[in-house]
Amino acid sequence: MVTIVESGTRASALEQRFLLRDVGWEGYETMLKLVGDRPIRLTYDRGDLELMSPSLEHEEYRELLDLLVWLVAAGLRIPCRGAGLTTWRRMAKDRGLEADACFYLASFPRVSGKRTTIDLEVDPPPDLAIEVEISRSTLGRMGIYAALGVPEVWRFDGEALRVEQLQADGTYTTVANSRSFPFLAPEEVVRWVRLADTHSGYFVPFARISHLRFQISNQQIGAQNPWGPYETIEDRDEWLRQLQDWIREELAPRLGGG
Repeated sequence: MVTIVESGTRASALEQRFLLRDVGWEGYETMLKLVGDRPIRLTYDRGDLELMSPSLEHEEYRELLDLLVWLVAAGLRIPCRGAGLTTWRRMAKDRGLEADACFYLASFPRVSGKRTTIDLEVDPPPDLAIEVEISRSTLGRMGIYAALGVPEVWRFDGEALRVEQLQADGTYTTVANSRSFPFLAPEEVVRWVRLADTHSGYFVPFARISHLRFQISNQQIGAQNPWGPYETIEDRDEWLRQLQDWIREELAPRLGGG
């Protein structure tokens, strides 16, 4: 019998979590269908299922970090496929979750062209996942990432960013630099998050972000001007302009691009 054994709310963030015991794999898949596109995140670990309703703070950080990775990849012409809030699960491991954002980078060629389904039983997991930890999960999400084989996870708690890489023993270790973006220090990511906080209205409307992502994923960005979508938008945000300039002037030379 399924029972609710724990619920929690962080008042300041308004994040709610409910943990269900003895759900089982079939119950997990049924819940995924019931939830659909509703703003509820599911984490499943060997019979236990957590339902989480993210806060506005959580979603803002998620969207900002997701956008930052996209912009760095676009500005440096790094092949990138984002998978957003895709549900990743492996029945053989009896585990599944949705990352706050995730990306195929080194493994991009292996999933290129797969528009509908990526099966972790045969396909590689995302190279990079982003985990926003405004409040902590009641389940061990890092253990689930390990079971899914995700090589790298960025963990952001609103103050600091930790880069963790999967080791041969199935655990994660905090490292100084990202394998996916070795030229980008975690402190620099945090600095851009902080800088975004100083600009009122720094979040670009979702339609603009979706437009940029579509062009990147379909390789429609011009070789001479990877920033094409933003050059045509009037009154673009100052934060975006500063980040764009920094990628061109600071990151590109580190990568050998200038």
